[in-house]
Amino acid sequence: MATGDLREIGTSAAAAAQAALGTTLGLDFIEYALTTELREAIAHQPETEAERLNNKGDQLIKDGKYAKALKALDEALARSPRYPLALVNKGIALKGMGHFDAAIESYERVL
Repeated sequence: MATGDLREIGTSAAAAAQAALGTTLGLDFIEYALTTELREAIAHQPETEAERLNNKGDQLIKDGKYAKALKALDEALARSPRYPLALVNKGIALKGMGHFDAAIESYERVL
């Protein structure tokens, strides 16, 4: 995936985020917009260790195990610090733990 592709994703997600910030579902909308676009952009690339850890974190989020998910996602980000999907999932895990400001910071790192 080219750097320009990520910038385009970030730009469209940022516009959507700005439109949603005034609503109570703003964070949910941001998560959905970012994860949907990023998953489509990387769908056909081979899985790396960072992706494997991200996928583990994603499943832990679905299981409601946010602290364990955060650990897996931090490991993914240690291997690939700008991995956008891991940053979004980290935001989701942080939000699940009630750390809303930290969740927003994680989302902003994607943009």
